[in-house]
Amino acid sequence: MTEYSQFNELMSILILKLEDRLYWVPNYCIFQITMYCLNRTVLSISLKCLALSCCLMTRPAYADTHQDEIFKLDIGAFITERSTDFRIDSKTLGSGTTINAEDDLGLRKNKDVLRTDLAVRLADNHRLILTYYDLSREARRVTDKVIQYGELVLPAGSELNSQFDLEIIKAGYTYSMINSKQTEVGISAGVFVQRYETSIELTANNTIRDTANVTAPLPVIGMRASWKFNQLWQVRGGVDVFMLDYDEYKGRLTDVILALEHNTFENIGFGLAYNSTHFKLEADASNFQGEVNLDYGGLMLYTQVYF
Repeated sequence: MTEYSQFNELMSILILKLEDRLYWVPNYCIFQITMYCLNRTVLSISLKCLALSCCLMTRPAYADTHQDEIFKLDIGAFITERSTDFRIDSKTLGSGTTINAEDDLGLRKNKDVLRTDLAVRLADNHRLILTYYDLSREARRVTDKVIQYGELVLPAGSELNSQFDLEIIKAGYTYSMINSKQTEVGISAGVFVQRYETSIELTANNTIRDTANVTAPLPVIGMRASWKFNQLWQVRGGVDVFMLDYDEYKGRLTDVILALEHNTFENIGFGLAYNSTHFKLEADASNFQGEVNLDYGGLMLYTQVYF
């Protein structure tokens, strides 16, 4: 047996004998992958020692129950892919043209934005959750078809400056029906606020611009759940739904999230999640007549701060 083989076997035995607990499994897998990738040199032996040290250092002083975590802030990138269809009607011209914001106006389908999620536990079974991100876009494109946008009728070949502003604010309360060291399941209620503002500007001899905006504070109900594999890893998920048919407004919303999180250090961790949202709104109000169909979703990569 070579010196390298003896050293590698010794390091593997050392890790397995440190503690016979499940929370070592993820770090041990990371360690073994690192061992495989490194070359069989003196430098590799030094790096192996460093990798082992990192594995030992990442064991956090961890809270034993979900309710011990009073404050949690997630901040990171939301890598979104979007599909947007909307129509702006006119009281004089009637129904407008259904516009695909990405294909007809040239707005980006993919865009990374900053997202912030805050959770505060008021008591053992009571939490408040707040989320904010901005999905606004703008573009310039020469249209290849006739577009009626509100009071504007834009001929094919028009050069358009388009803007589609969308801000998302989610605020909610969760009551945990089940709350143990490993599992938490709760029901939630809150408001899903979406502020829209769309504008199209025709840049010809004379600049012509039309704008429509609406703020939709949608009451939602849903569920939240989380499950801890061990002291380092947990998976959590949630769903919010909304349906409305009242007066000038009609709409529905579904928002689903699934996340995998690692409590890397005592007060800092990392997460990977997928969030998908479908929203439809029809309105005949003074400031907005028309329809919006919006689908967006994507990966979230974020850092957690908790105590």
